[in-house]
Amino acid sequence: MSEKSKWTFEKSTLGEDLRMFKVRKDLFRHGDQQFVASILEAQDSANVVAITDHLEVVLVDIFRFGSRDRSLEIPGGMVDSGEEPLQAAQRELLEETGYSAKEWSYLGYCYSNPVFMDSKVHHFVAYQASPSTSPTPEPAEDIQIQLVPVERIAVMAFQMIHHPHTLSALSRAIKLKPLVQL
Repeated sequence: MSEKSKWTFEKSTLGEDLRMFKVRKDLFRHGDQQFVASILEAQDSANVVAITDHLEVVLVDIFRFGSRDRSLEIPGGMVDSGEEPLQAAQRELLEETGYSAKEWSYLGYCYSNPVFMDSKVHHFVAYQASPSTSPTPEPAEDIQIQLVPVERIAVMAFQMIHHPHTLSALSRAIKLKPLVQL
């Protein structure tokens, strides 16, 4: 990583509460220059690459209000207050798909969008995923479950999956494409 930033943090001012996000204005200074960054504060989230005994990845085909379109994703959602990221990933897998898994591994995290957000997305892989109950999606969630063979995920990732956090988790869990010789 490069050296520390030339910008020095001065102060924060809280703004509007937007239910899922809170707005924060951060003042930064560099010499005579100043910059006010608008930041969305949010809870961290967690998602899971759930793989069945038949080597299928459990995906959700979900309607997203922001894009006004369906999105093919791995299960995931916000980490509730007092909850650990693993607990959130397990809960979201169960709620969105009705699946649970026997073995879980942490894959690391990425920032939601470090340009203007302060939250992280924690990635997990779960093995031996299988149906254990009926899904219980939230009222606004329009979800269809898809099981995709692991060997087809790379093609789908490059052609049909457009959700950045899903792509990040899949790239950590499954080799999507061989390294390119430069």
